[in-house]
Amino acid sequence: MRSRFEVEAEQLISDLLYTEKAHFASAESAQRFHRSLGGAAAVAGAVAAAAVVSEWSPSLAAIAALAASASSAVLTLVNPQESAQQHLDTGRSLAALRAEVRQTRDLDLDPESSVPLPEVREALRRFADRKSEIDRGAPGLQERPFRRAQAKVARGDFKVG
Repeated sequence: MRSRFEVEAEQLISDLLYTEKAHFASAESAQRFHRSLGGAAAVAGAVAAAAVVSEWSPSLAAIAALAASASSAVLTLVNPQESAQQHLDTGRSLAALRAEVRQTRDLDLDPESSVPLPEVREALRRFADRKSEIDRGAPGLQERPFRRAQAKVARGDFKVG
């Protein structure tokens, strides 16, 4: 019976790891997008201002101002910085939960442990419920972050158990 609980804990740890790392990958992408678009908006704004002040070209000033405005509008609408923070927070919550499950597996399921199996079963149920709760409150994930997480785990960047 103990081995079945170990298998369940292993499955939960693996699921937590991949989901956690996918959220971190999504946060990285959102931060990169925010920096790229924010940088483009800043450069376009500076070019527009320079074009107006130095009287280079009204067309250049208009195009640069339009690019700065469009970039700023997309940043405001998409809000990648907030998305990145939500993914980071979710990843951190999943990492903390993964550590708790690992401790239960390594300590409470140890053959020498005196923790009764019904208590371990209840702990595993609570962990699964917490995972579901974290998932419900988390921003959505695309397939690409999962693939990046899988590749990193397969390379050995992260320990599965």
